[in-house]
Amino acid sequence: MGAFQQVGGFDGLRSQITEPGATNSYTDLEALQGTGNEDLTKRFYSLNATSRIPLWKVAWENWREHPLTGTGGDTYQVVYDEKAPDAVWHPLSPHSMWMSLLSDTGVFAFLAFAAFCVGCLTLACYNAFSTRRSLRSRAIVAGSAAAFTVYLVASSVDPDWYVPAATVPFFALAAVMVSVPRGDAHRLTRSKPH
Repeated sequence: MGAFQQVGGFDGLRSQITEPGATNSYTDLEALQGTGNEDLTKRFYSLNATSRIPLWKVAWENWREHPLTGTGGDTYQVVYDEKAPDAVWHPLSPHSMWMSLLSDTGVFAFLAFAAFCVGCLTLACYNAFSTRRSLRSRAIVAGSAAAFTVYLVASSVDPDWYVPAATVPFFALAAVMVSVPRGDAHRLTRSKPH
């Protein structure tokens, strides 16, 4: 709580996230492109989102122009180059899984993936609190749900969605969260009337 108050509470935190030139900002295009002289480790602890907000705006405007189908998978860089032809930096993605889904694939894919995530988390909650499961099984489900949630949050502000080493485990975690343990599956098949 002390660290939160040191940055000025909600107002101080908001200014660090949204105002250009705030502490630990790395919004300078030279820093983003890399001249070799800058300390790029600052980008790992910077709260500043001013470099992402313009990317999200381009994705949002693209979705508004193509709300149902988007412009096609992995087309964000082309869209960005059209909307910002003078840009020095040419990002591959909008640095947000949700904005990428909207921009590239439209509202139906966005809603389908959101329903998938909500469904997985709902089943995970049910499985984690189910008294029919062992304590170990419930702990595994709860841990998987926590990691699943962390991935969703991280992918909302970073391009993790485009990293197979992060995305494949995300879907594996989804499978663990919604799975029925072997003992429960056996009980379910025996209890069904034929």
